Amino acid sequence: ISNSSTVISGNVTINAQAKAPGLDTIVFDLIDTIVRNFTFMVVDSVFVNGVINQFQHQHDLVFIPLITAMPMNQAFSVQIYYHGNGHECSLTYGDGITNRTYSGVPHTFNLNELYGPKMWFPLKQVLTDKPDSVTFYITTDSTNKTGSNGLLVSRTMLGNGKCKNKWVTHYPIAYYLISFVVGPYEENTHYYKIPGTQDSIYMQNLLIHDNVYYPIHLKALEKTDLIMNFYCKQYGMYPFKNEKYGNSIIGIGWAGMEHQTMCTMGLELLDTTMTDLGFIYCWGNAHEFAHHWFG
Repeated sequence: ISNSSTVISGNVTINAQAKAPGLDTIVFDLIDTIVRNFTFMVVDSVFVNGVINQFQHQHDLVFIPLITAMPMNQAFSVQIYYHGNGHECSLTYGDGITNRTYSGVPHTFNLNELYGPKMWFPLKQVLTDKPDSVTFYITTDSTNKTGSNGLLVSRTMLGNGKCKNKWVTHYPIAYYLISFVVGPYEENTHYYKIPGTQDSIYMQNLLIHDNVYYPIHLKALEKTDLIMNFYCKQYGMYPFKNEKYGNSIIGIGWAGMEHQTMCTMGLELLDTTMTDLGFIYCWGNAHEFAHHWFG
């Protein structure tokens, strides 16, 4: 993933289990062409249990017919190699991959509402069947920082000006909350100790320096700690305390999305100082944060 383009390429491996007798076809969501030469995905190859398999890609679905039907409870894996341009477009209400430059900082990110993920990776878009964990390898320029769900467990320099970032989350996650940001961000981290407990929560934020909103964002991060304390008292311990909570800033004023463990926040949305719209004091910050308890 580049911080200057909405083009993406890679592969997705989905580990699953047959929950119906005689499973003869596996189907995943992935756009084919929404806007010609602008928003599209191409499937290059498909492997089932490590063996290349036929497929059909049409009507925003990938159909994978099996040579031999699988019995009930059979474990299997499907690996899909693909590439394309996941550029957000009006036909999908802005879902997909977006690229922006703000204050001289180019960055790329996804904003997913319910039907957005199939714009940029193959998956099963069903809310009642959450992945129990996700490992996300993001390869990008070594000058970039990345943000995603869970924890960054490794960052490997590849020797060609690129680096591979391994993000892992071990909490169940709704498909539309899988996320990424890529860009030359400033990282802001600390541990917040919940008063009256022995629990500390890692707070990780990706900020854009040298702009008028930067001091506002720093103040908002201080208040995020207070919101964490309040929500833990009201609703119970933060559900993802073994990983993190944070925000990644994007160059759109009022955009915001409650991506699990790292919200994607517009420049003006992460404002708790009442400098722009006083009547929604703390609203954006508190709203996206609250989704981590309420979905």
